[in-house]
Amino acid sequence: MKLILLGPSGAGKGTLVDYIMDDFPTTHISTGMIFRKNIKERTPLGIAAEEYSKAGLWVPDDITVKMIFDRLKENDVKNGFILDGYPRTFNQANLLNDYVKIDLVIELDIEDEIVIERLSGRWICTKCEKNHNVKLGQIEQCRKCGADLYQREDDKEAIIRNRLASYHAEADAMSGFYVQRGNLVKIKITKDMMPIDVYNAVKPHLLKIG
Repeated sequence: MKLILLGPSGAGKGTLVDYIMDDFPTTHISTGMIFRKNIKERTPLGIAAEEYSKAGLWVPDDITVKMIFDRLKENDVKNGFILDGYPRTFNQANLLNDYVKIDLVIELDIEDEIVIERLSGRWICTKCEKNHNVKLGQIEQCRKCGADLYQREDDKEAIIRNRLASYHAEADAMSGFYVQRGNLVKIKITKDMMPIDVYNAVKPHLLKIG
């Protein structure tokens, strides 16, 4: 299964991946995790990406595409993967389409104000990078591995709004690209939906492709 999850940061892509992988074991490829790994290791690509990340801007295509395509060459993705956070631009979608055939694209359609509310309460595990939200209940340590949590500097409202503006500038073009190819499914996310509700809406589409 070769799957893409589209949606802004805070839409719930990472949580959805956890549900999917419980039923459909595959490889999760997150652009955010790749960026943070390169930034932490101070690689040339990581140093270049850090400036944009701190400003709440999307990392330019030349940096992002290089990181993703290097990851797609690794052995653990040959039999399938879930791309989380890529593509983010029409150009990235075009380049990916020339590189690999995608089975299904799930777009999480969510209002900006819901995203802002979610991200302002988001804390991330220092070890496994699982997202948690304190607005869903106070938490001291990671529910997955027990490690400490931290809040990202770019989860501040002004920076979140910059990211959302950048996302929306490309979102319609990307949706149209996959609509033309007949493999896009759009899931409307409402404020009262729980993660399991989102997965239940997605799962029938996954079963169709196996």
